[in-house]
Amino acid sequence: MLGCSPPFPGYLWPNGATITYFFMDGNDVQQDKVRRLLPQWTVYGSVQFLEVLHTEDSSIRITFTNGEGSWSYLGSDCEFRKNDEPTMSLGGIDHEQSNISKCEQRNILHEFGHALGLLHENHPILKHAKPPDFRGRYFLGNYAQLDITSIMYFPLPRELTGVSYDVPLSDSVSDMDKAYMVINYPRAEPHPDAPDWTLEKALQVASLPDDYRTWILESRHNVEAMRYIFFDCILRERYPTWTKSPDSSPTSPLVIAQPNEQSGDGFTDIRVIERVGLGAVKLPETGKGGKGPRIWY
Repeated sequence: MLGCSPPFPGYLWPNGATITYFFMDGNDVQQDKVRRLLPQWTVYGSVQFLEVLHTEDSSIRITFTNGEGSWSYLGSDCEFRKNDEPTMSLGGIDHEQSNISKCEQRNILHEFGHALGLLHENHPILKHAKPPDFRGRYFLGNYAQLDITSIMYFPLPRELTGVSYDVPLSDSVSDMDKAYMVINYPRAEPHPDAPDWTLEKALQVASLPDDYRTWILESRHNVEAMRYIFFDCILRERYPTWTKSPDSSPTSPLVIAQPNEQSGDGFTDIRVIERVGLGAVKLPETGKGGKGPRIWY
C-alpha cells in the first residue's frame, strides 16, 4: 500500500520476531557493549535479539571496522543482504575501555533503531534557509510531531532550523521512541521492567489525534492494521503534500496517502534529501529485496 512512499511498515520485522545477529569482528569489550544496550529497545516491544555464532544463521551482521563510520540497513531489509556482507557498522567503538561512553551509547542505540525500522528524526528546514525550504515534502520523521530528544534525531545547524540553539544529540531512547516500539511491536502485556508502558500510554505519548487512537485500539489484535493506521497518521502529519487531501480529516483509518504528481515518488524525494545533506540514504534500485536503503549516522 505504501510502495511509493517512505519505507515505513514494510521494513518492520514480524511482531514477536527473534532477530539474530552476528559479530563479524571486534573483541569482547566492543561486543559486550552492544549486548548490554539492546534491552533499551526490546523491553518496550515484542521483539528480541539473539546472538548467533555463525554468519549464515544471522539476519544482522555487525562490523566494528574503523573508518567505516556508523550505519545500518533499514529493518527487515537486512535479511536480503549476502551472508558475508555486514548490515551494520559501528566504527569507533573503543576496544579497550569497558565503560560505554555517551557517544558509543548513542551510536549503538541509533543504529539498532534503524535495524528495527526507524528512520532519522529530522528538523524541518526554514524557507529562508540555504538550501531552500523542504518543510513537509522532504523531511523525514517517525512520529506525528518532531521529537528532538529521540535517539533517532539527526541534528541540523541552527541556521537551517531557525531555533536559537544547537539541539544536542540524545544518548538514550526517548519516550517517543518507546511509544513507537509499544505501538508497532505490541506486547500482550507490558514487560516487567516497564510495567506502565501500556498501549494506551504509548498512544498518549505519541500525541496521535483522537480518531487514530481509537482506530489503533480497536485494531489491537491486528498488528498489521495497527502499523498502517499509525503510519497513515504520520504521513498526514509529517508529509502533508504527499496526501491527496492534506487539509481534510480522515474518514477511515486506512486511507493511506499516495504521492501526488508534483512530488513524484517517495524514493525521488528521499534522493533530494541526500543531495541537500539531510542524511545520506542509499536508495533501493529494485525495491525490497533489491539494493535497499542503508542509513548513515
